[in-house]
Amino acid sequence: LPTPGGTDPESWTFTGTQDALPTAFHVLDAIAQMHFGGDLGGKLVVSGGMGAAGGALPLAAGMLGGAFLGIDLDGEHIRRRIRAGYCDYCVNTLDEALRILKNAVRQKQAVSVGLVGNCADIMPELADRGVLPDILTDQTSANGLLTDFVPSCLDSVQADILRCESPDAYRSRSGESLARHFSAVVALKKLGSFAFEFGNNLCTKAQE
Repeated sequence: LPTPGGTDPESWTFTGTQDALPTAFHVLDAIAQMHFGGDLGGKLVVSGGMGAAGGALPLAAGMLGGAFLGIDLDGEHIRRRIRAGYCDYCVNTLDEALRILKNAVRQKQAVSVGLVGNCADIMPELADRGVLPDILTDQTSANGLLTDFVPSCLDSVQADILRCESPDAYRSRSGESLARHFSAVVALKKLGSFAFEFGNNLCTKAQE
């Protein structure tokens, strides 16, 4: 997607989440105008990744009245967004996240929840449960299977050990996890979610 009002996170001029906020807002606002009557009140926005760029999405969704679920394996990413005022809650289970968000959607409240977890596990679970986001995107770093993606069922420490001891096995497990993640996004899109890639190379890597 184009990046109005902001710079690419790969650029040396990128200054962090505040730089990504105009882009996130303009993109979600355009979707709201085209598909949801101009605002996201009563709508659920779901995204993977709450790092420097993805961390802008909860605030952008909230500015448009939407409820937001962000998934990130690194809980510190989420807590950093909470300290900065970009996100409201950090939870460790999907059940807890959905309890908060179902109420927020019903009451058309702008509430954002960060869920500590791996998109390769959480996205398929959303599809299996029939939880249908109104808007679904992703800003998980997906440029390199060895450096940027964490395989399913591994925490960050386990991932670091496997990456060092067996890089080929790590790449293989990352590829399988990335395929599961993307397949779940496609499944949710077929069920009716407005799904799109947010310029993070997810589609290309999944196809590879």
